[in-house]
Order: sequence, then C-alpha cells, then structure tokens
Amino acid sequence: MPRGRSTRLPPRLRVLLAGGSLVLLVGVFLLTNILVGQLKRQTEDLSRWVAQFCADASFPASADTTIAPIFRNLVSKVRFPMVITDELNRPRAWKGIRVDANAVTPEEINRVGTTDLPMRVRAVLSQVSEEARRLDRLHPPFAMRDPASKRIIGYMHYGDPTALQSLRWIAVAEVVAILVFVGLGYWLLRSVRIHEQRSIYVGMARETAHQLGTPLSSLGGWLELLRERTAREAGPEVRLPAESFRETLEEMQNDADRLNMVAARFSRVGSEPILTYQDVVPIVREAVLYFRKRLPQQSTRVRLTEQYEEVPPVNVNRELLSWAVENLLNNALNASGPGDGRVDVTVRRRRQREAVEIEVRDHGRGMTAYERERAFEPGFTTRKRGWGLGLTLVRRIVEEYHGGRVDIAQTEAGKGTAFVISFPT
Repeated sequence: MPRGRSTRLPPRLRVLLAGGSLVLLVGVFLLTNILVGQLKRQTEDLSRWVAQFCADASFPASADTTIAPIFRNLVSKVRFPMVITDELNRPRAWKGIRVDANAVTPEEINRVGTTDLPMRVRAVLSQVSEEARRLDRLHPPFAMRDPASKRIIGYMHYGDPTALQSLRWIAVAEVVAILVFVGLGYWLLRSVRIHEQRSIYVGMARETAHQLGTPLSSLGGWLELLRERTAREAGPEVRLPAESFRETLEEMQNDADRLNMVAARFSRVGSEPILTYQDVVPIVREAVLYFRKRLPQQSTRVRLTEQYEEVPPVNVNRELLSWAVENLLNNALNASGPGDGRVDVTVRRRRQREAVEIEVRDHGRGMTAYERERAFEPGFTTRKRGWGLGLTLVRRIVEEYHGGRVDIAQTEAGKGTAFVISFPT
C-alpha cells in the first residue's frame, strides 16, 4: 500500500453503507412479518375449520361405530388444545391443555352432575373448566348440535396450535435481533472512533515531542553559554547584579528542564509505563510548587493550599502522575478565574476503601449537569481556547495505566468543583 494512503472510508460512503444496511434490515423485517402474518392467518383458519368439523362430527361419531375410529384418529392428530363440554359447560373430554387427559376415568366423567362425585374428580374438572374459559378468551367456542333436533348438546373450546404460538415470537425475535445488530454496530463504530482518536493523540504527542527536541537542545546550549559569560564578565560594569542574573538563569534552566520532561512525556504516550511503589506526596507537592511560582505571571490572585496526610506507597509512574496532577491544577486555576480564589490540594488515606486519594478542589463557577456528564470526553471544553484533552488525558493516565479512578467528587454552580484521583493501596 502506498505510504500515506488512508484506508478509511469517506464519511458520505460510511453513511450510505449504514443507511443501506438499515434499509435492508427493515425490508427483511417487513417481508418476514408479511409472510408470518399470512402463515398465521392460514394456521388460524385451518384450526377453526378443524375445530368446527370436530364439533359437527362429535355427535355422529359417538353413535356410529364406523365413523368413531376415524374420528378418534383425526382428533389424535390435532395439534391444538381443545376441551369438549356438555350443554351445561361441564367438561367431558380434553386434549393438549395443562391438565392430564387421563387424570380421571371415563366412568368418573360419566358421573358428572351426581352428588357422589369424589373431591379429586371435582378438583380436576374445575381445572379443566378454567382451561376452557382461557381458551374462550382466544376463540369463541363452537356449539355441537343434534343433527336431527338441532338442539345444543355441547361445546367445542379450542386454542391455537403450538406452531402458531411459535410464529408469534418470530416478530419479537426479529426486533431483538435488529436491536442487537444496531447495538453491536454502534459499539463497533464507537470502538473504531475511540481507537482512531487515540491513534491521533499518540501521533500528535510523539510529533510534538519530536518538534520540541531540536529547539530545546539549542536552548540548553544558549543557557550554558550565558552561564559561562556571566561567570567571566561578572563585575561592576554589569548592569544586572551577577547573583540576580544567576538566579534568572537557574529558573530559565528549570523551565528548560521542564520542557525536556514534557517532551519526554509526549514521546512515551502510547507506550507501557514503568510503575514503582512510592509516596505520592512529593510528586503532588512538586507539581503544586511549580504552579505556585508561576501564579504572579498568570495575573491571578488565586491561593494554593496544601494538606498532606501520611499515606502508604502506591504503584505509580512518577512522570505520568505528575502530568495528571498538573492537568487538574491547571483546570482548577482556569475555573477560578482572574480574581481572588483558592485551590485546595489534599492527599489522604481512605482506610475503609484501602485507597490513597488526591483531591484538587477549586472554588470557581462549578459545572452544569451537562458539563459534568461530558467533562472527560475528548475534545469537550468550556474554554474559548483549548483542545479539551486535559481531563481525557488524566483519566487515561489514572485508569488505564495505573488501574485507579478519577471522578468528579462534587460540583455546584458558583461553589466550585472537586476532582479526586484514587489509587488502591
């Protein structure tokens, strides 16, 4: 494949493919429903005809010894539930219901209506009557008549065959299948999107590290040259006091070292970090010190307060954890605004959860419910300038690389927001 050639489908083509797949699924669903509906109607008609035939033939079959075996054979082949009752709706025979057809003997059935009917038989016939009423809710019963007098001698109660009951579940199964297909497709598309985003972030990070490398090396050389000249030329003729100049150079060197560290961080994005058990307090304190020195340069009057408890060591990568804490601090300072404010940094041990927590709390404008829900999404930001990657990076560092958790512990409009990083001890 030629270098630089993208294998991704154009957005319009992806939309057309997704839309075409959905239309195809809907078409198959509608066609299947039409066929199932036709089959259901045919099955219902056949069941009704068979039930009516059984009702019309019951009396002749009971009297004619030639027809009786044929009729019994026909009834034995019927695949739907039925109950035959007399003119007073008392059960006389049944098949395919939730009561065993042999629960009572023919002799016991012939005693229906007598006063000496056993309680066991009464209970069975009561269950059969209940089943007959259930069948009547599905289909009206057919009356059985004496061919000569046309007098009603009983009723045929019937239900749907097993095949028809199965057909009714086909539509449900199709809906479930479509939902599963759509859900799986959404999950796959989301997974691809997340993978693409991560690949972009990793590529950008490594390219940033590469671009920073050359000017940082040059800056280090210039700083060393200035340091040598300061040592040689220090004297009364130097307008800036040598000691003050050395302090300035030292701070410039610190910033250059920090830029080198940032470049090293970016170069390792996407690689598996090395974790070691260590105390997180020095890591957090160093990040807070870095921001405290630079608060005057940011034209802000925000105060940084610190509270550290004695905590057990946890398995972390120093550079990555420092990066995560700095992102939370930067986020808190931006949320505090240019006026007076306070950012509280706390490290504590949660004995009941066996965890070490790092909390960064600002007292700024807080978050809306919508902002809280999307805070960790890549690209989401409430600032006019920003890429919306800070909190996403924090979550990835804490949860994917360290197996910890980062949550918005508390937020309220006008009262600020608290982010908590938690590591298992």
